[in-house]
Amino acid sequence: MTTTVFEPLFPNWSSPAAIAGFVALVAASNAALVALVATASWGDRRRTALAATVAVASVAAAVSVVRVGGLGTVGGNAELLARLVLILAAGHAVVSRPTAVRIAAGAVAVGGALVLLVFTVPLYGEATVAP
Repeated sequence: MTTTVFEPLFPNWSSPAAIAGFVALVAASNAALVALVATASWGDRRRTALAATVAVASVAAAVSVVRVGGLGTVGGNAELLARLVLILAAGHAVVSRPTAVRIAAGAVAVGGALVLLVFTVPLYGEATVAP
């Protein structure tokens, strides 16, 4: 059996690279949502910093939840809530200062984030309940 680079990070998964890829998609999605917040904040750096902090905490919690002995169901629920808040903040940013480009980017970023949320629920169930 060959080992992958991601096996030490996600040891109990049959495909650690797929889990790492999923976490990378979550990170990219969070970054896109933060970018939407940043473009609509117009100098309000606190709002952007808060969104970035929530995004980084979300990714860290996601990694911890899918690792053995991580944050568990409470952490998974907190991560899902953090990502939902980030989605809502990005949606509010688009609606508060709508432009054609921001609406299109918001539709892609928010839509993609919602699709990732759908896949996150069974993944976290597998990570926290099934083992």
